[in-house]
Amino acid sequence: MTTLLPTKFGDYGGQFVPETLMPALIDLEREFVAAMEEVQFHTEFNKLLASFVGRPTPLTYAKRLSEKLGGAQIYLKREDLAHTGAHKINNALGQALLVKRMGKRRIVAETGAGQHGVASATAAALLGLECVVYMGSVDIARQEPNVFRMKLLGAQVRPVESGTKTLKDAINEAIRDWVTNVRDTHYLLGSALGPHPYPTMVREFQSVIGREAREQMMLEVGRLPDTVIACVGGGSNAIGVFSGFVEDDGVELIGVEAGGSGIETGKHAARFGDPSKGRVGVIHGTRTFVLQEEDGQIAETHSVSAGVGYAAVGPEHALMRDNERAFYTSATDAEALNAFQTLCHTEGIIPALESSHAVAEVIKRAPKMRKDQVILVNLSGRGDKDLNTVIKELGQNPQPQRTLWSQRVKFLRRIAFPLCVLRGEVLFRGIIMNRIENAFKNKPIFMPYFPLGYPDLETSIDVIEALATPAPPALQRTQCGASVAGGARKNGADLIEVGLSFSDPLADGPVIQRATQVALEKGITVKKVLEAVGELRKRGVGIPLILMGYYNPMLAYGLEKFVRDAVDAGADGFIVPDLPMEEAEEFTSALTSYPKGSGAAGEVEAQVVPDSRPWATASLRSASAQGGEIPLIPMLAPTTSPERMEVIARNAKGFIYLVSVTGVTGERKSLAEGLGELIARVRQHTHVPVCVGFGISTPEQAREVGKMADGVIVGSACVKAIGGSETPVETARKFASEFSNALG
Repeated sequence: MTTLLPTKFGDYGGQFVPETLMPALIDLEREFVAAMEEVQFHTEFNKLLASFVGRPTPLTYAKRLSEKLGGAQIYLKREDLAHTGAHKINNALGQALLVKRMGKRRIVAETGAGQHGVASATAAALLGLECVVYMGSVDIARQEPNVFRMKLLGAQVRPVESGTKTLKDAINEAIRDWVTNVRDTHYLLGSALGPHPYPTMVREFQSVIGREAREQMMLEVGRLPDTVIACVGGGSNAIGVFSGFVEDDGVELIGVEAGGSGIETGKHAARFGDPSKGRVGVIHGTRTFVLQEEDGQIAETHSVSAGVGYAAVGPEHALMRDNERAFYTSATDAEALNAFQTLCHTEGIIPALESSHAVAEVIKRAPKMRKDQVILVNLSGRGDKDLNTVIKELGQNPQPQRTLWSQRVKFLRRIAFPLCVLRGEVLFRGIIMNRIENAFKNKPIFMPYFPLGYPDLETSIDVIEALATPAPPALQRTQCGASVAGGARKNGADLIEVGLSFSDPLADGPVIQRATQVALEKGITVKKVLEAVGELRKRGVGIPLILMGYYNPMLAYGLEKFVRDAVDAGADGFIVPDLPMEEAEEFTSALTSYPKGSGAAGEVEAQVVPDSRPWATASLRSASAQGGEIPLIPMLAPTTSPERMEVIARNAKGFIYLVSVTGVTGERKSLAEGLGELIARVRQHTHVPVCVGFGISTPEQAREVGKMADGVIVGSACVKAIGGSETPVETARKFASEFSNALG
């Protein structure tokens, strides 16, 4: 589907979100573009910026700091003097006006340091909106004053106890809330990241910083600065001030990341500064540089400052770095704390710890510059919120410390994905029936979901084998030795979604979140999942196995390598919840590059090449691979527009996964109203089976859905029943039998 604005900044950005949210993003872009072209919106926004926010914020000459450092002249753009004490109010107010324009009544927001939460609560109170702010419990403990402010302003602050209990996890929960309540709720994202149009929209609302700073520099100094410096967490304050100077080649733009305890320790939030962990990936709807483990799980971050301790950076910053229009360095906790004290002592200004990272870079650079040169620093927020943290770190008598000069870290320019090299297949010429097509010969089918690695790897393999109860004699054997379903109904699953765990799933409810977290804690990896699929094929599991997981672990593995290894292990297809059709080209390209049959019947030439992958054997290769298409299963939702539904359904392969309700995975007491009508609308545009998932909890509900759909998908109820059992294998077999029998 076409968009009104570019969705990407070079290779970065995009819309990697569940299908449920795509219509909301399309509507948001439409409203944003219309508002930007409307004089009335700009008039109202600018009036509030002046009368409510207190803009323009001043430009302050830091005379004593400049003298102390003995080099460049230093000017401060005073976003700390904006109402609520930080730049965050600019974006919060702009988005809140859009919410009123869209007719929605509720906003959800995330916050780390608390400044965006306070700004969102403030804007909501001003405009009469309901406000819920998600905040990690770790951040709540170190930002008590801002938590109290949010509550005073009428917001509900919801602690987040999952994951690292910090900003990353607060974003996860805010998005899950949005998925659940998308019809009347807007996600007021606080930084220049997330899915399109957020990075563009946030930059636009924050660009007032750069416009003002440019005018003020010309009026007060008579020229533009030589260097502009800003801290970079997600990057909204930096992109705001950079936007005023990005077209001026003579102005150097410097972003400062959180160096934490030092890059070499691994305890930091420097996405560009650590080549071992900072790689291109996908998180929270956008493709950008992400701190991640080798297997694509999002890495833990550390910073003395909650607001810059995020695992990813805004996509426009990634492009600016690639183009060498901006340069990025880092400041450690110790350097930021020293800068915090230095500004207090020299200028009588208490900066936020986030802003102190930018001041730390000034302390390093200014002495090396001439006295006729000028540095502009964006002082993004004030530091009263950080006093508890500073007291804890420095004690009651803080003094500035001398810091060592640090060298700039060389940056990893891009991640190189492994090329797909075909090796180790023994491919037989023959006709092999497609397992997915055959699974649907006895409709409706039963399709459970279970994550490999939960409660441990060996048990999960046994559980999936039990869910796929050995088939009756009606099963046929192919000449390659792989079983293909056909004929009579089995007393078990007809197809299984095999879960591939991810640290930050956007659409998973609490049951599946806990299960996948356990799997990760037990050491599950993509490689181990693929080996387990191969083991299941060796054990004779012949029904289709569809790998279901989020995009980033696949991306980290290397897409072509992932597809090859998955299909060779025995996978029949893929479901990727955060890969809508707009972002699927790269994955589908990897699918089409996989060697498949040369004819309609799936004939393939024999090749013998040595292979070290123990699970990749000829008899275990998926029937889909040998028979033709390897499907990327599309997802549709109740929020999908008719036009969008038609495009997705007409191009669907394998089957369609129809999400029955808005919200995350989980059990529901009753089926969604209008489900039959929704299924009928989808069927108007497709020839492939339509399977329904989300919220199906009992055999009785499955029976009702089975009367309308071609398949019934059961996830949370399956994981909950098996995970809570002392005899998980027996429970799995019983669970599959009950649901299969309910479908007749």
